[in-house]
Amino acid sequence: ENSPPPPIEKQANRYSATKKIAEDIVKEVSERYGLPTIMLRPRAMYGPGDRTLFPLLAERLKQKRLPLIQNNLQDFTYIDNAVYACLCCMQKVVNQQE
Repeated sequence: ENSPPPPIEKQANRYSATKKIAEDIVKEVSERYGLPTIMLRPRAMYGPGDRTLFPLLAERLKQKRLPLIQNNLQDFTYIDNAVYACLCCMQKVVNQQE
């Protein structure tokens, strides 16, 4: 993905705003010192031991209070896939430096 996240003032909440601030800092340091970086933005991560995302969705579904999320579309990322993506990105950076 090459599109940047929305500006801080358009972020949905403080958590996403702080993620945007951190991403801006990483980008600035990367450009200033020529450090290779790759930024990932996985959403709604789940996996073994998940006690938040799917239990919350299941409870809301039982209560018939499932919220409308972006026109009923939501990306879910399985933790193993996120780890694999991180490893692939790290390998790409290593390969580019060789």
